[in-house]
Amino acid sequence: MRSSKSAPRATATPRRSPELPEVAGTRVVRLRWRRVAVPLRVTVTNAHAAYRVRESVLIEVETAGGQRGIGEASLPAGASFNAYAREIEAFLRAAAMAVIGRGASDGLARLQLPAFVPGEWSGATVCGVETALADLAAVMAGLPLYRWLAKEASIPLAAAFSEIDVNGLVDLTDPTAAAEGAVALVRDGFRTIKLKVGGSPERSIATVAAVRAAVGPDVVLRCDANRSWGRTEAEAFVSGCAPYGVALCEEPLGEPGPDYGALAELRAASPVPLAVDESTRTLEELERVIAAGAADALVVKPMASGLTESVAMVCRARDAGLPAIVTTTFDLAPGTSAAMHLAALVGSPGPACGLGTAGLVEDLLGHGVPDVRRGSITLPETPGLGIEFDYEAIERYAAGPWEEAAS
Repeated sequence: MRSSKSAPRATATPRRSPELPEVAGTRVVRLRWRRVAVPLRVTVTNAHAAYRVRESVLIEVETAGGQRGIGEASLPAGASFNAYAREIEAFLRAAAMAVIGRGASDGLARLQLPAFVPGEWSGATVCGVETALADLAAVMAGLPLYRWLAKEASIPLAAAFSEIDVNGLVDLTDPTAAAEGAVALVRDGFRTIKLKVGGSPERSIATVAAVRAAVGPDVVLRCDANRSWGRTEAEAFVSGCAPYGVALCEEPLGEPGPDYGALAELRAASPVPLAVDESTRTLEELERVIAAGAADALVVKPMASGLTESVAMVCRARDAGLPAIVTTTFDLAPGTSAAMHLAALVGSPGPACGLGTAGLVEDLLGHGVPDVRRGSITLPETPGLGIEFDYEAIERYAAGPWEEAAS
């Protein structure tokens, strides 16, 4: 198998006019992928799973001229790759048939892939291929990905910002430990803290109270319940949080109801603004949320929805006056970087985004991912994602060989 180590990226702008023929060297000729398993530095928990290893599929597309774009498909929280191996390979080979032969500079409208595989892996695999293609297209256009996305989505560049606020994450249920973790994040410069909550509403309220007392009144506090509660428990939690100035609670209800009716009813009575996340993965679902008046904010995860669907959701949220918060899913270098570039489309001043998870992964398997400094990141002006695979690290964490489809 041919090595892909350290290949330089071209920055020349190809001809983009639709009536002109595509330069032969800019046609996609290969799509390849490789399974990896990377330990996390902490055990990550939500209401439904706990896991300590990040299983992903790294994806690379290449043109006849040797330019590359990279992406990543990360497994849903706590899931095993073995449960999806056949479906993932089938999707990637089907995606290769759709991709090989197309122009590397094709626009966003032609970038979206059909979800060949229904189910929870679909969004991630679509995101991985779309990210690789978008990375390649932005490189060929000589633009950083966020500027390329803004251009393709007709967002004025003045509304896309390269400096993005990032929230700190506290995933500790003990009130004392959570307070200590929050104080450490504030010392590091974070101005927004997100608390994972769930289980007993009373204990979760105690955690919120302890954190607020520890960090003072000026730090923004958010909570994420990951659809933990029924209506009675959710009402108890949001009511109990009212004295502590919680800015937002994500997904308090286990079942948001048909057309989000139950969530809309809870929102109408809640002293705390509510956000949708895992209950709203598509533009169509977002339209239903907006129609129902079910949320005060939208959390967007490109690894769950796909890149182009996420762009569409961010644009629709902007039009509806709904704040959008872009987050990672403890991704590796391509997924983390793609989320960062998408977050630039939210505009400024925007809510702090959930992009500070890179330090929780043992190795991102790539170079160039922006560091979080004093609670914010600054995107590079390098064309594309602005990152490269670390092929030596990929060898260390590989869970299988490179596989490919080529013309």
